[in-house]
Amino acid sequence: MVKLSLLLLLSFNAHSFFDDKGRVCLTHEHQEHRSLIDWWGATVEQIQKASCKTLKPPTEDGIDGLIKKIATGKTTEIVDGIQFTDESPVLVKAYKDLTKLRKPEASDRARKCDKVMCAVEAIWGTELSKKIMYAKLKHNFNASEFGFENADRFTIAEIDDVLIGLDDLPEHLIPLGRENQRLSRFKRGYILASDSETGAEPLANSTVLLFDGWSRGPSLERQYAIFHELSHNISTKHGLMDVSPDWLNLSNWIKKGNKWDNSQIKCIISEYGKSSPMEDFAESLSAYRYNPARLKEKCPEKFNFIKQRIFKGVDYTDPKSCAPVSAEVIAKAQSELTPEFKKIIGTMTVLDTEIQEPCREIFDFYPIHKDELTKCYLRAVVTKFIESPNAKTLGTLSRLGIGNSNANQEKMRRAIVKNLLSDESFISSMSAKVLEFQTTVENFLRKSFTAANAEGISKQKIPLNHYLWSNSLRKCGKSYFTASENEVIKCQIKQIVAEDKLYGETLFTEYHKPDIFSDRAREGLTKAREEALASHVYKQPIIQEVLKAQREVVRKNMTEHLRYVTTRLYKFDKWNKMSPENFCQVTYGSGSTWTEFLGVPSNSIVPRVYENCVREQSNKSRRFEFTESDIDKLMTP
Repeated sequence: MVKLSLLLLLSFNAHSFFDDKGRVCLTHEHQEHRSLIDWWGATVEQIQKASCKTLKPPTEDGIDGLIKKIATGKTTEIVDGIQFTDESPVLVKAYKDLTKLRKPEASDRARKCDKVMCAVEAIWGTELSKKIMYAKLKHNFNASEFGFENADRFTIAEIDDVLIGLDDLPEHLIPLGRENQRLSRFKRGYILASDSETGAEPLANSTVLLFDGWSRGPSLERQYAIFHELSHNISTKHGLMDVSPDWLNLSNWIKKGNKWDNSQIKCIISEYGKSSPMEDFAESLSAYRYNPARLKEKCPEKFNFIKQRIFKGVDYTDPKSCAPVSAEVIAKAQSELTPEFKKIIGTMTVLDTEIQEPCREIFDFYPIHKDELTKCYLRAVVTKFIESPNAKTLGTLSRLGIGNSNANQEKMRRAIVKNLLSDESFISSMSAKVLEFQTTVENFLRKSFTAANAEGISKQKIPLNHYLWSNSLRKCGKSYFTASENEVIKCQIKQIVAEDKLYGETLFTEYHKPDIFSDRAREGLTKAREEALASHVYKQPIIQEVLKAQREVVRKNMTEHLRYVTTRLYKFDKWNKMSPENFCQVTYGSGSTWTEFLGVPSNSIVPRVYENCVREQSNKSRRFEFTESDIDKLMTP
């Protein structure tokens, strides 16, 4: 088949052969090296024999159980002519995402349905529809050909390998996908235009797009490729860990200009990992999952880094560590350990550094409800109890075959906390401890604001290019030409906070220490907490510097646009026959993205520019042109 390159709007963020971050696609050229050198971090045999490997895709009963567990609540809503009645809002949202680009026909069988699962089965058939829904609901990945441009339908064999690769993730990294993240079988017979320049046929990239080369590979290598690309996403979820100083130092990666120098690198698990620190990261994680003994022997420091920082103690060299523990075993352990825990809880204290993880879920709410505070306290002390067990506790866990992994610890923590919360007399006896703990939490939260004090934050080097937002005013519902200066400033601050918490930029790093604005914050802080942070930022001297740079960008964009308009008018023969209103509407009043940048929708007039133009044009017989002084006046809110 002749390969046709396809220029796509999405190509700017796909990790093609070499993108702006140095990431590389898996290609058939790489596969051909497999017989000569260890191109990837694990062989087919090692992948197949890996501890705790997912051997089969989820069963129909398993998927039905997941849907039943997640599909809570009821709503009635019409979507594309289909009326869903008393249906779960979660399933309705999933249906919208999966069918975003689908154009239903009058004969569409899905129109006869009033339930989401009926509708998706009418579109994809029973087996494929459930597997697509599984990827969406469990992993937050959208595998539908109707979810994004230039996607094709997965075959059953293809989607099975996708789901196996996803299920090979440890429990604490599920769901890995961002809300409605793409995972597409790319349009068959095509590749990205950017990939065609390399001469090598791509298999997959971390967007996540899967190409023809991936489909032609054997099943186990397809699963490996999925996990490899997911590893790039793991890095993103951990704040671009693959280019963090801690990771770069493990292999001695050095950046020279825009390129990574691998002349001095050490301890690389595969030839492919030599491409860049990002591929080194993805290959190392893939080896940790499928070939851990070799990684541990060759690169022990990397092995321990991945085990502690990413896999939270799940060790695939030890089947007991990664194997799931049954609910019956957890219940037995809980019944034996809870009395032991009650004996020592009175002597336990929790430091502010020990409450971040167990209490993360309550930090979006303030003031914190007493019941939630009690639950947070119990999670904190039980966590400390489990992670630092005495000899009796350690013996119980070992006897029952419960490995020391994050997933097993979390199951134990939930079981013990659930049991304690049901004991009213015990909870009553803990009132004084909870009150003491409340002071610790209050201090912890207060530090998150005061750590970024005026003196400290104003001394930071400001990456101003990170904080110049193209549509910030529009998002605030404000116009640069109608809002007051104070409104403009507060709008910009709101975007500073939003961008910083979403993308982890470096301007307000101190707000992430303690880290209460990361994982949960990506889902959005409560309005009150966000306003409190914005209010604090508003008082910092650095804001004036950011806004000064922002105004310069606005002025530059305005000048360039008005210069373009002036040039265009020289070619406009009938300008002098137009009314001032018509003339100004066509020229200075509407147009490109610069208007959105100033808080005015595209193709709408920019109020003060338009009004100034009409006033001046009405008094002149020649074409009106904005001067530097005119622009200066417009720049004053």
